[in-house]
Amino acid sequence: MLSADFRKPTRTKRVAMIATTALASAGMAALLTGSQPASAVPAPDTRISTPYVVLGWNDLGMHCMNSDFSELMVLPPFNTLHGQLIRRGSSPDIETSTGDFEMRYFIPGNTHSADKTNFWDYWQDWLGPQRPPNIGLAGAGLAGPMSPTGTNDWAVVGIPLVPIDDNGKENPYPLATIEVRQRGTNNVVARTQAVVPVSTEMSCNLCHNLPGMTTATDILLRHDMLHQTDLLSDRPVLCASCHASNALTAWTPSTSKRSATPAIQACEPIASATCTLPRESPARNATETCWR
Repeated sequence: MLSADFRKPTRTKRVAMIATTALASAGMAALLTGSQPASAVPAPDTRISTPYVVLGWNDLGMHCMNSDFSELMVLPPFNTLHGQLIRRGSSPDIETSTGDFEMRYFIPGNTHSADKTNFWDYWQDWLGPQRPPNIGLAGAGLAGPMSPTGTNDWAVVGIPLVPIDDNGKENPYPLATIEVRQRGTNNVVARTQAVVPVSTEMSCNLCHNLPGMTTATDILLRHDMLHQTDLLSDRPVLCASCHASNALTAWTPSTSKRSATPAIQACEPIASATCTLPRESPARNATETCWR
């Protein structure tokens, strides 16, 4: 005796099967002939007709910065953005002419920084003349022009971007818009977006967490003990006055005591030798968290 799943189909089921077969046949015929049902909406034309394309990128992975600058500055808000304009064609060409084109950037939803960080409140003499709010070390703001670098691209250096948007929400991956306009007509010839990542998660607290003091105080105290300095009485401290820094070295005066070793990298041998946490502890990865 056949089970219920293998019984002879009823008349209703036979009709349904015939209808399904007919619809499948019609669909196959339409596929083979290229025809479409009358009610189908044609797909939009996605072909690009502009003669130019612009590519955008950030110069590093995640840019880190201090969450607080009242005691020391390891890294300031300092982000760099690049763009490359290419003319389409059988022989594509890279355009860098400032006479013909203007490349600009802006960051929708993150248009100001001075009210989201105390970086400008603790501007130090080492950094040169005080910059206006929302203007970074290299003179860049949250929007403005990009300049040819001489190496087939355009760039803006030192955008003072923080990982908090204009609505007060944390966003470590804001998107910048890069726009190219043709001089004379002001027509937009190309536009793209690029991530400008920034984070305050340097994780110094994984090692510097003595009870009753801030992470920054712990860092300065240990430095004074190890190197016979007196940084605690000289706050706020600019780490780049002695340690090399990609973001700060070019924008601060050179000194005879400046080391070629960045401040974070200088922690490596000390952290590796003194870490007493169990090997399976998540905080054991503090050395990798800091500089890798």
